[in-house]
Amino acid sequence: TQIISAHTIQSSTTLQAIADDTHHVLSFHPPQTDSSGRRRLNKVGINNASTFEGFCSKHDNETFAPIEKKEIELSPQQCFLLLYRTTCHEYYQKKSILKSAEYMKRHIDKGLPIHHQYYAQKTLNTWRAGVKEGFREVALEKAKLDEALLSDNFSGWNHLAFYCEGAPFYSTAGSPTPNFDFSSNKIQNLEDPKSSIQPLHFSALTILGRQVVFFSWRIEHTAIDRFMDSLETLSGTRLPTVLVQLAFHFVENTYFSSSWWNSLSTDSQNHIESIATNGNPYADPIPHFPDVPTPLTFLSRERLVT
Repeated sequence: TQIISAHTIQSSTTLQAIADDTHHVLSFHPPQTDSSGRRRLNKVGINNASTFEGFCSKHDNETFAPIEKKEIELSPQQCFLLLYRTTCHEYYQKKSILKSAEYMKRHIDKGLPIHHQYYAQKTLNTWRAGVKEGFREVALEKAKLDEALLSDNFSGWNHLAFYCEGAPFYSTAGSPTPNFDFSSNKIQNLEDPKSSIQPLHFSALTILGRQVVFFSWRIEHTAIDRFMDSLETLSGTRLPTVLVQLAFHFVENTYFSSSWWNSLSTDSQNHIESIATNGNPYADPIPHFPDVPTPLTFLSRERLVT
């Protein structure tokens, strides 16, 4: 069966809502640079945005029909499918990176002097170890979710939705593993191979014309509890700008409208570019997020437990 490019974000609603007249959105992914060495913005058609090759057409349509062909009401099943799809995207992205790492191991030092070969392989081996551990973690998580999906078991999750009023202008879907809360307190150790990493599933989507930012995490994941508690302490007036910057900070799979981007000052654009292109968002506490303008006003939040 032929594998297709499956969307992680609803193309007919969320991506269409933020697209320009030519049905394109902007993204910093995949990474490319211009002639001056700066990260170049990519203009991406909505049929190609946020896709990954993980499912055949039949299984993609059948599995995600409740969130693609029905109105999103954040039912237990829909909540689960949103987080399941972000995990599948993470799984296949890390699988692809691991495959690249194995190729690099065989070819990175070809033609180099012996001492350069040693340092190249040493550096690569350290990176590969991190890649392999990251893939192992997400593979374990996906296996658990596969089992839950097949048994229609959508329980065991916390969900938190932030509702905003105003024109939607960005979308995202990913599974970051935050290691600091918003007060710079360390909440989990990503470097400890004996620790089980706790992911946070994160989506920004359009529901009935409104921007909704949606988070899910396992009930037993206390590190993520602390992260979300610290997020909820932020002023409601700041939430729209913090939430969009959180997406750029943690999730490469983030897309946004050209009209919003063009409305920003040079300073705001430079700031967004700096957090979007940070090679390791987990190295330091979450940076201060300034008040980058957004067209959104925070309305309400809703906590759900399944």
